[in-house]
Amino acid sequence: MRVIFLDIDGVLNTCDGLETGINRGLVEHLNMLVRDSGASVVVSSSWRVAGLRRIRTTLREHGFIGRVSGVTPITSLGIRGLEIQAWLDSCRWSVTSLVILDDNDDMAHLHPHLIRTDYRKGLTADDVSEAIDRLRTAFQHAQAAEA
Repeated sequence: MRVIFLDIDGVLNTCDGLETGINRGLVEHLNMLVRDSGASVVVSSSWRVAGLRRIRTTLREHGFIGRVSGVTPITSLGIRGLEIQAWLDSCRWSVTSLVILDDNDDMAHLHPHLIRTDYRKGLTADDVSEAIDRLRTAFQHAQAAEA
């Protein structure tokens, strides 16, 4: 299973003080990533406090076509990378590759999987291309290791 860990603020919207909701154009970039990689999305954003059902509804209302498989747990330390690791540790699927889309870099040991977006631009076409390459490369390496 390929997984995209998704922050929302600074990824699907821009944090320039003018926009507080989700930008449909940036959602289209996420749709391209999901279509081309076959990955599922796990929300690691602070928006996850609204609950999985609400996040799925909100993303769909803004044109998202992919699958939201879950949300990361909220831990007392609040370090995003450790929350992602907690989700991975409890995951019942075999994760073959992952990328993290976030405008912050508090990823601890998972930092090599981060594609850091510019909070003023959100998820760009270049970010999508890099994410697709990383998801495919990691998957191929995982397959080669098993052979």
